[in-house]
Amino acid sequence: MEFPQDNIEQLPIQSIELPFESDIQLDMLRLDLVDEYSNGNKWFKIKYHVQHLLKENKNGLITFGGAFSNHIAATAYVAHIYGIKAVGIIRGEETFPLNPTLATAKGFGMHLEYMNRSTYRQKHTEGVLSELLLKYPGYYLIPEGGTDVIGVLGAREIGQYIPEEYNIITVAVGTGGTIAGLINGIINQQIIGYSSLKGAHGLTDSIKPYITGHHHNWIINHDYHFGGYGKVKEELISFMREFRERTSIKLDPIYTSKMMFGLEDQIKKRQFPSNSKILAIHTGGLQGIAGMEIMLNQSIY
Repeated sequence: MEFPQDNIEQLPIQSIELPFESDIQLDMLRLDLVDEYSNGNKWFKIKYHVQHLLKENKNGLITFGGAFSNHIAATAYVAHIYGIKAVGIIRGEETFPLNPTLATAKGFGMHLEYMNRSTYRQKHTEGVLSELLLKYPGYYLIPEGGTDVIGVLGAREIGQYIPEEYNIITVAVGTGGTIAGLINGIINQQIIGYSSLKGAHGLTDSIKPYITGHHHNWIINHDYHFGGYGKVKEELISFMREFRERTSIKLDPIYTSKMMFGLEDQIKKRQFPSNSKILAIHTGGLQGIAGMEIMLNQSIY
């Protein structure tokens, strides 16, 4: 079976004009253009999960995410186009009206089930998973964010769209699956992940089990989380607006906006070697804009 990225030889790479003088070359790999609904890294992380599910003739899939999860929205869409029954286990309590993310997922046919936060923290345990499989026998489990060995295998394929001319590759980090795939697929370029989580210094240790071989070409930057996952500040919103005016590119408020803010801030502060060529990966997530606008009670763009 083919996935959208299987028919793309090269994704667009766009030059980013900086608002200040610099000898750094900054470009962006537009993964957000892979697909309208599940744009970005999600197609890559879900790809082999779907292949395994169909090969094993599973009755459907179960996956996990927060109320504004890119993964939930993307998985619902993928399940819809391949005719797969899908259950989304949503962290927290059900609220109405549904936010845009959950309304989209439900519109694509995903059944939404809510799990209290304390149980959700145990979602990876045998007890919780066994209970879910009793309720949904023959279903295939996809972890939150699609991050496991299978998801990382798919994320590794992003590397084929990265030219060797760049010496630094940057990517936003949530569950860590995408950066793990990049690390496995890239040898001679430095990889910098920008964490969107506050105080997530254990990310490095959680990523390491997915790394094949001995790779020392990667680091996680924890300085640009803006208060934590799902948190924004007016400074970040202003940056998103200015960045779009300057580049015509929309950034999502959870991941890529924080990476690009941090990246440009570091370039301005001359924290990269002179004449570096940097490729920033736009991992999509634009569906999250509408939900954030509701939370902020204002338009971002």
